[in-house]
Amino acid sequence: MKELAKLHDEMLEHEQNILSDVEMLSDLRVKMYDTKDKEVLKEIRPVLNAILYDTEKYIDWLESRCAE
Repeated sequence: MKELAKLHDEMLEHEQNILSDVEMLSDLRVKMYDTKDKEVLKEIRPVLNAILYDTEKYIDWLESRCAE
């Protein structure tokens, strides 16, 4: 049971990282709309890259746990 709790906590950490990235993405969309400035769109690519990075880390973690 301790192992399942540890896995749960590790998964939650990965998911929180991805959710934080998605929240930043939403914030930028709102910022663009509120400021009426489409230049804000230039800030989106790094956030999308962060989502990809955090997703890949989660996938790598998952694959390593499934291989055990």
